[in-house]
Amino acid sequence: MNSKNALSALALGIASLSALLPLSASADAVIVNPLAGSIHWNSLGEGSTTSYGQTFKVADASNTRLDSFSFWLKSSLGTSRLRAYVAEWGGSGIVGPNLFAGTEFSGVYNNFTEIAVNTGGLNLDASKQYVAYFSAAGLFDGQGDGVFMGTSNFQNNYANGSFVYDNSGSAAAGANWAGCHSDCPDVAFRLAFNQSSGAQVPEPASFALTGIALLGMLAARRRKGHAAR
Repeated sequence: MNSKNALSALALGIASLSALLPLSASADAVIVNPLAGSIHWNSLGEGSTTSYGQTFKVADASNTRLDSFSFWLKSSLGTSRLRAYVAEWGGSGIVGPNLFAGTEFSGVYNNFTEIAVNTGGLNLDASKQYVAYFSAAGLFDGQGDGVFMGTSNFQNNYANGSFVYDNSGSAAAGANWAGCHSDCPDVAFRLAFNQSSGAQVPEPASFALTGIALLGMLAARRRKGHAAR
């Protein structure tokens, strides 16, 4: 096969391969229990229950990397001081240390506001249960928070988890889970998953770059062949 024919065949092969590849390296999977109605859990923060959360399982066996989660908050007293956490859940409390601990955030939420937390990509186990939660533990400043956490019409719709709360006071976040481990109405939440970082497929762009490099090499060989004549 001469250089011209080789270039044409390679270009056709790259075009065919690109057409078969998915547009994205991994498919997102999002679990949403939407905010609905006016009934909420209260009151989260200093002077009351320090932590509110939701237990959950990953979306499916492929999408096990938790990229972000959200809860909806509303204030009744003033500025809240909270941190976001994710931990493995053992049925009545967390197992081991927190797997994720976010930076402190605060705000006054006159209406229910979605607070989205980026975990940076947390690889989880499809066979286990986890808890995502907001906590005021360790952030007490002498002023009550009075934060409400929204629900979806105060229904227990999510089959793979439940609302949970922690009365840890000034102890470490997640130290004393008090109840509602299986049968309390879920909070409103959003969990965004992706494929585990260890199971990603190369992006189509990487195949295209490889093809461009090969085309360049063949073109250079063709020029060299002409120069030698």
